Amino acid sequence: MDFRAIEQILALPRVRISRMKQTNDKIYLWLYIPEGQHICPQCGQYHHHVEASDEITVRDLSILGKECHLLISRGLINCSCSFKGYEQIEFINSLQPVTNRFAYFSLFYYDTSGLFAPQVPGYPKSMLTGEESEAGIQTLQNVA
Repeated sequence: MDFRAIEQILALPRVRISRMKQTNDKIYLWLYIPEGQHICPQCGQYHHHVEASDEITVRDLSILGKECHLLISRGLINCSCSFKGYEQIEFINSLQPVTNRFAYFSLFYYDTSGLFAPQVPGYPKSMLTGEESEAGIQTLQNVA
């Protein structure tokens, strides 16, 4: 089955879909990183071969009102820079079982006070202050 359309909608870097399963309330997507796209998190060197792989499951934003779970196969890298371990996936924080965008959305949606959002690395400050929204409204007013 061709998953290119779903891959474009997901817009996740470096991953491809190998399989999909759908139930009444959930969607499961099996993702892999193509050969030659494995990156050492220490030095940034690309690797064509990984020693082994491990599957992790993370929650992503819902698709068509259904929970979306990503089962990601990540590679074990033995790099010349002396790093030996699993590659870093850009859209996942290794400390949480959700994608970064799911975490951001959850914090923005549920934490309107802004107390917890600054604790998440990379959290856009404009979501807390509303600066981006105010700038967008100013632009619209200037155009009209």
